Amino acid sequence: MSLEDILQQLEIYGEQKEEKNYFINLGKKLAKSYYYFFNNKKMEELYKSFTFYESTQLKLNVFFESPKDITYLAYQETQRLTLKEGTFITYDLSGTVLELIVDYQKLNTINLTLHGALEIIKHRNIEIEDNKIEEFFEQLKITSLIYNYAFLILQKKMKTKMDIVRVGMFKNAYYKIICLELPKLALKEAKRSIPTSRVRIKT
Repeated sequence: MSLEDILQQLEIYGEQKEEKNYFINLGKKLAKSYYYFFNNKKMEELYKSFTFYESTQLKLNVFFESPKDITYLAYQETQRLTLKEGTFITYDLSGTVLELIVDYQKLNTINLTLHGALEIIKHRNIEIEDNKIEEFFEQLKITSLIYNYAFLILQKKMKTKMDIVRVGMFKNAYYKIICLELPKLALKEAKRSIPTSRVRIKT
Protein backbone atom coordinates (compact mmCIF):
# COMPACT_ATOMS: atom_id res chain seq x y z
CA MET A 1 0.00 0.00 0.00
CA SER A 2 1.35 3.42 -0.95
CA LEU A 3 1.91 6.28 1.47
CA GLU A 4 -0.86 8.23 -0.20
CA ASP A 5 -3.35 5.38 0.24
CA ILE A 6 -2.40 4.97 3.91
CA LEU A 7 -2.81 8.67 4.68
CA GLN A 8 -6.11 8.90 2.84
CA GLN A 9 -7.54 5.95 4.75
CA LEU A 10 -6.27 7.26 8.08
CA GLU A 11 -7.93 10.61 7.35
CA ILE A 12 -11.22 8.91 6.47
CA TYR A 13 -11.23 6.78 9.62
CA GLY A 14 -10.20 9.84 11.62
CA GLU A 15 -13.18 11.83 10.38
CA GLN A 16 -15.49 8.91 11.11
CA LYS A 17 -14.31 8.05 14.60
CA GLU A 18 -12.29 10.86 16.16
CA GLU A 19 -10.97 13.77 14.12
CA LYS A 20 -9.36 14.02 10.70
CA ASN A 21 -5.70 13.88 11.76
CA TYR A 22 -6.12 11.81 14.93
CA PHE A 23 -4.74 8.53 13.53
CA ILE A 24 -2.09 10.31 11.47
CA ASN A 25 -0.81 12.05 14.60
CA LEU A 26 -0.89 8.74 16.45
CA GLY A 27 1.33 7.20 13.77
CA LYS A 28 3.76 10.11 14.03
CA LYS A 29 3.95 9.78 17.80
CA LEU A 30 4.49 6.02 17.52
CA ALA A 31 7.43 6.52 15.14
CA LYS A 32 8.90 9.31 17.27
CA SER A 33 8.58 7.25 20.47
CA TYR A 34 10.21 4.23 18.85
CA TYR A 35 13.10 6.32 17.53
CA TYR A 36 13.56 8.00 20.94
CA PHE A 37 13.48 4.80 22.99
CA PHE A 38 15.56 2.66 20.63
CA ASN A 39 18.33 5.22 20.33
CA ASN A 40 21.81 4.23 19.22
CA LYS A 41 22.90 3.34 22.77
CA LYS A 42 19.87 1.12 23.32
CA MET A 43 20.40 -0.50 19.93
CA GLU A 44 23.99 -1.37 20.83
CA GLU A 45 22.83 -2.91 24.12
CA LEU A 46 20.31 -5.08 22.27
CA TYR A 47 22.94 -6.10 19.75
CA LYS A 48 25.24 -7.36 22.49
CA SER A 49 22.55 -9.29 24.35
CA PHE A 50 20.26 -12.19 23.50
CA THR A 51 17.33 -10.21 22.18
CA PHE A 52 13.82 -11.48 22.73
CA TYR A 53 11.07 -10.57 20.29
CA GLU A 54 9.20 -8.61 22.97
CA SER A 55 12.25 -6.51 23.84
CA THR A 56 12.05 -4.78 20.44
CA GLN A 57 8.49 -3.59 21.03
CA LEU A 58 7.50 -0.42 22.85
CA LYS A 59 5.74 -0.54 26.19
CA LEU A 60 2.81 1.56 25.10
CA ASN A 61 1.78 2.76 28.56
CA VAL A 62 5.20 4.40 28.99
CA PHE A 63 4.77 6.64 25.95
CA PHE A 64 0.99 6.96 25.64
CA GLU A 65 -1.04 8.23 28.59
CA SER A 66 -4.44 8.25 26.90
CA PRO A 67 -6.33 4.95 27.22
CA LYS A 68 -7.98 5.81 23.89
CA ASP A 69 -4.60 6.03 22.14
CA ILE A 70 -3.52 2.72 23.63
CA THR A 71 -6.77 1.11 22.50
CA TYR A 72 -5.96 1.93 18.88
CA LEU A 73 -2.32 0.84 19.18
CA ALA A 74 -2.66 -2.31 21.27
CA TYR A 75 -3.38 -5.63 19.60
CA GLN A 76 -3.05 -9.33 20.24
CA GLU A 77 -1.32 -11.54 17.72
CA THR A 78 -3.87 -14.23 18.52
CA GLN A 79 -7.44 -13.03 18.00
CA ARG A 80 -10.81 -14.53 18.78
CA LEU A 81 -13.86 -13.65 16.71
CA THR A 82 -17.04 -14.71 18.51
CA LEU A 83 -20.02 -14.90 16.17
CA LYS A 84 -22.57 -16.19 18.66
CA GLU A 85 -22.62 -18.27 21.83
CA GLY A 86 -20.75 -21.49 21.15
CA THR A 87 -19.42 -20.35 17.76
CA PHE A 88 -16.08 -18.63 17.44
CA ILE A 89 -12.82 -18.56 15.47
CA THR A 90 -9.39 -18.26 17.05
CA TYR A 91 -6.72 -17.19 14.54
CA ASP A 92 -3.41 -15.40 14.27
CA LEU A 93 -2.74 -12.18 12.39
CA SER A 94 -1.40 -14.06 9.38
CA GLY A 95 -4.95 -15.34 8.88
CA THR A 96 -4.26 -18.91 9.98
CA VAL A 97 -7.09 -20.46 11.99
CA LEU A 98 -5.95 -22.04 15.26
CA GLU A 99 -9.36 -23.15 16.52
CA LEU A 100 -12.82 -23.29 14.99
CA ILE A 101 -15.81 -24.00 17.19
CA VAL A 102 -19.25 -24.16 15.59
CA ASP A 103 -22.26 -24.79 17.83
CA TYR A 104 -19.87 -26.02 20.54
CA GLN A 105 -18.33 -28.53 18.09
CA LYS A 106 -14.60 -28.38 17.35
CA LEU A 107 -13.89 -28.60 13.61
CA ASN A 108 -10.73 -29.51 11.70
CA THR A 109 -8.51 -26.46 11.12
CA ILE A 110 -5.64 -28.00 9.12
CA ASN A 111 -4.61 -25.51 6.41
CA LEU A 112 -7.70 -23.44 7.20
CA THR A 113 -7.64 -19.70 6.65
CA LEU A 114 -9.87 -17.12 8.30
CA HIS A 115 -11.71 -16.63 5.02
CA GLY A 116 -12.31 -20.38 4.79
CA ALA A 117 -13.56 -20.56 8.38
CA LEU A 118 -16.12 -17.83 7.74
CA GLU A 119 -17.26 -19.65 4.60
CA ILE A 120 -17.74 -22.89 6.57
CA ILE A 121 -19.86 -21.08 9.12
CA LYS A 122 -21.99 -19.47 6.42
CA HIS A 123 -22.55 -22.83 4.68
CA ARG A 124 -23.85 -24.21 7.96
CA ASN A 125 -26.61 -21.60 7.76
CA ILE A 126 -25.43 -19.83 10.87
CA GLU A 127 -26.48 -16.21 10.74
CA ILE A 128 -23.53 -13.86 10.86
CA GLU A 129 -23.95 -10.24 11.88
CA ASP A 130 -22.04 -8.48 9.12
CA ASN A 131 -21.86 -5.21 11.05
CA LYS A 132 -20.30 -6.95 14.04
CA ILE A 133 -17.66 -8.56 11.85
CA GLU A 134 -16.99 -5.28 10.05
CA GLU A 135 -16.41 -3.45 13.34
CA PHE A 136 -14.10 -6.19 14.57
CA PHE A 137 -11.92 -6.13 11.47
CA GLU A 138 -12.11 -2.38 11.04
CA GLN A 139 -10.42 -1.90 14.41
CA LEU A 140 -7.57 -4.19 13.33
CA LYS A 141 -7.27 -2.42 10.00
CA ILE A 142 -6.94 0.99 11.66
CA THR A 143 -4.20 -0.37 13.93
CA SER A 144 -2.42 -1.86 10.92
CA LEU A 145 -2.57 1.45 9.04
CA ILE A 146 -1.10 3.33 12.02
CA TYR A 147 1.84 0.93 12.29
CA ASN A 148 2.37 1.06 8.53
CA TYR A 149 2.49 4.84 8.64
CA ALA A 150 4.97 4.82 11.55
CA PHE A 151 7.11 2.37 9.58
CA LEU A 152 7.17 4.69 6.55
CA ILE A 153 8.14 7.64 8.76
CA LEU A 154 11.08 5.69 10.19
CA GLN A 155 12.08 4.68 6.67
CA LYS A 156 12.17 8.33 5.61
CA LYS A 157 14.48 9.14 8.53
CA MET A 158 17.08 6.58 7.41
CA LYS A 159 20.47 8.22 7.10
CA THR A 160 22.87 5.96 8.97
CA LYS A 161 23.46 2.23 9.23
CA MET A 162 21.91 2.31 12.71
CA ASP A 163 18.77 3.90 11.24
CA ILE A 164 18.53 1.06 8.75
CA VAL A 165 18.85 -1.48 11.57
CA ARG A 166 16.20 0.36 13.58
CA VAL A 167 13.74 0.29 10.68
CA GLY A 168 14.34 -3.42 10.20
CA MET A 169 13.85 -4.01 13.90
CA PHE A 170 10.55 -2.10 13.88
CA LYS A 171 9.26 -4.12 10.94
CA ASN A 172 10.32 -7.38 12.57
CA ALA A 173 8.74 -6.39 15.91
CA TYR A 174 5.42 -5.48 14.32
CA TYR A 175 5.53 -7.58 11.17
CA LYS A 176 2.19 -9.32 11.62
CA ILE A 177 0.21 -6.13 12.22
CA ILE A 178 2.06 -4.24 9.45
CA CYS A 179 1.49 -7.05 6.93
CA LEU A 180 -2.03 -7.79 8.15
CA GLU A 181 -4.28 -9.46 5.59
CA LEU A 182 -7.97 -9.57 6.34
CA PRO A 183 -10.52 -11.69 4.45
CA LYS A 184 -12.10 -9.69 1.64
CA LEU A 185 -15.60 -10.74 2.61
CA ALA A 186 -15.09 -8.98 5.94
CA LEU A 187 -13.83 -5.76 4.43
CA LYS A 188 -16.62 -4.20 2.43
CA GLU A 189 -15.48 -0.94 0.91
CA ALA A 190 -17.56 1.88 2.32
CA LYS A 191 -19.14 4.13 -0.30
CA ARG A 192 -17.34 7.29 0.60
CA SER A 193 -15.35 9.78 -1.41
CA ILE A 194 -11.57 9.57 -1.24
CA PRO A 195 -9.71 12.91 -1.18
CA THR A 196 -8.03 13.48 -4.54
CA SER A 197 -5.36 15.90 -3.37
CA ARG A 198 -1.88 14.47 -3.00
CA VAL A 199 -0.57 14.15 0.52
CA ARG A 200 2.97 14.31 1.78
CA ILE A 201 4.55 12.67 4.78
CA LYS A 202 4.96 15.11 7.64
CA THR A 203 7.33 14.36 10.48
